[in-house]
Amino acid sequence: IKSGEHEMLLEAKDENANIGSAKATIKIIPVPKYIINTVPNQSMAPGTKVQLSSSLYDQAGEVIGETLDVQLLSPENKLVFSKYTKSGEIIDYEFLQYSQPGTYTLQASYKELKAESKITIEEVKNVKVRYENQTVMVENIGNLFFNDELTFLLQNGASKIPIIKKL
Repeated sequence: IKSGEHEMLLEAKDENANIGSAKATIKIIPVPKYIINTVPNQSMAPGTKVQLSSSLYDQAGEVIGETLDVQLLSPENKLVFSKYTKSGEIIDYEFLQYSQPGTYTLQASYKELKAESKITIEEVKNVKVRYENQTVMVENIGNLFFNDELTFLLQNGASKIPIIKKL
């Protein structure tokens, strides 16, 4: 039964053909039953902005406007953020460009009820190379330690000289 007030009509009849009726109003109190986390994608690249939410539902599957404790944990179970939020409220969060790759856990709780959802941040191995004032600048723009070789070609007319540099 949905939460809220419900009007009932009670009718009675006995063996002597007496008939009676009465209206009564009953109030159904919402009983929290489960929590659902909403995560737009289960896997995403670092640097992604997401809208997360957690909603508390009652016995009739209706959202209850209570306050939930919402936490995001890193792949190593370290607290990324903790927030008290109204059921169904959107939480805007941005996984930074250098966010650690792996599976993060979104947890929501209300009293004894709990829900968990997983979000995977993908591995990105990438560098940005710039030439500035006869200097080569190499910047790691991924979320992994860059341990690889890069080959640069120096060219003077028809002659090309490869330079291999281990980073």
